[in-house]
Amino acid sequence: MEDACHKIALFFYNNSIQFNIAKNQKFKRMLELVVRHGVRLKLPSYHEIRVKYLNQQVEKTNLILEEYILF
Repeated sequence: MEDACHKIALFFYNNSIQFNIAKNQKFKRMLELVVRHGVRLKLPSYHEIRVKYLNQQVEKTNLILEEYILF
């Protein structure tokens, strides 16, 4: 377990991620989901992160904005 925590910390260091991200609830939720799926989890590819999931999030954000603008 210590080695996994070390790798998480190293990921922060190597990618210049702010340490306060470790306090972020979305970060914690992401790790909980990774643990829940375990070895069955297929990590998203560069393309999926850059295209598929980004487009999905843009659509969700646009829907939220549309609802906000309507009210």
